[in-house]
Amino acid sequence: MKFNLSTNISQGVNDNFKYIVTPNAQKVYGNIVDSFQSGIHSFSIIGTYGTGKSSFLMALEQDLLKNKSNLVSEKSVFANADSFEFINIVGDYSSLSMLLSRELSIAPSDDSKNIFSALTKLLKRLQAKNRFLFIFIDEFGKILEHAANNNPEKELYFLQTLAEFVNVSSRNVILITALHQNFGAYAYKLTETL
Repeated sequence: MKFNLSTNISQGVNDNFKYIVTPNAQKVYGNIVDSFQSGIHSFSIIGTYGTGKSSFLMALEQDLLKNKSNLVSEKSVFANADSFEFINIVGDYSSLSMLLSRELSIAPSDDSKNIFSALTKLLKRLQAKNRFLFIFIDEFGKILEHAANNNPEKELYFLQTLAEFVNVSSRNVILITALHQNFGAYAYKLTETL
């Protein structure tokens, strides 16, 4: 068996991808399911380099799209959806609004209303087909570093607004970010007033 220590979620799942489910992965998945069923739709997976955060995201996608059962034994836990769609973003040193605009195929603008309008339309289209949306943001720390250095108030407000948008219990969407450190570690340059 060949092991790959690095996974890029933006490339999607390929047929050669194999995932070894660990007790920790089962625990993370169980926490996501339990929290989702109690109304929480936004999650952060935090772990050091090479601990399998990206692979976990890919395994979850593979299970839901290709009817594997490595992590997911019962897909109905996600609002009894018939099928699933994924937005996979790999963070870089740019704003989350720009990266999300690119994935939604809309022109980036200073007005985040366009993004939330596009997300609302997408969710309505998916809900009409009984489809569930996952938004994965890997390397989220790079986005947070960008935010800390470039208009932190605006960037963090957008992040908060996105989490609040996703956390509306009637929306069939889950947001999962993956990063190497907790949020506070990225805030070392910020003032206490933020």
